[in-house]
Amino acid sequence: MASIEAPRKGPEGQYNPRKFMVMATKPIAFRNELPDIVNDLAELPEGTVSTPRFDQMSDSIKKIRTEAPAKILDVLYTDFAYNNGWTVPSDKLMQDIGLPTKTQPMESLSPEQRREWEMYRYAGDVPREVALNAFQFAVLIPFDQLPSTKYALDPVIEKLDAELRKVPFQLASKFFPGMTDPEAKKLFGRTVTQVLKRAQEE
Repeated sequence: MASIEAPRKGPEGQYNPRKFMVMATKPIAFRNELPDIVNDLAELPEGTVSTPRFDQMSDSIKKIRTEAPAKILDVLYTDFAYNNGWTVPSDKLMQDIGLPTKTQPMESLSPEQRREWEMYRYAGDVPREVALNAFQFAVLIPFDQLPSTKYALDPVIEKLDAELRKVPFQLASKFFPGMTDPEAKKLFGRTVTQVLKRAQEE
């Protein structure tokens, strides 16, 4: 596996909101950022391996790879819509727990609103904090929820599990160059040095 360089100083090593938007929300671009092991596992034909734990792991990875870009985009849209006052009344249950409004559904946007959203989506400056939140929701949490292999008693499955659990660290180092210790601790409960080390472990 190719090593992952520490963030470089200067403009090339800085968070780029437009690059993040492309890499994280375009399905093909997102797949291109994933390690080979993820794409290989997600693209295995049905029935290639017949162990239940392997099948569960494969199904979970397929789901993450398919859903993550849309989930990230949804977080970014929600933030953008709230900031622009694009809200509608919540249902009664949500109102009862103190959430009187929710974001206006994307499909109900007016032509003018849609133009604003599309301009932001393709050329806007996604705040780094919002991007971090989206990454946490769409990538980190689903990987944390991968089926446990604690009692698998299968060295192949255990090795695969160890490789897959490095993926969020690897993606974070790509999406957020120049990550600070507070950001690393927010996402992983570790320092930047520890995150980079985990991403590069063999």
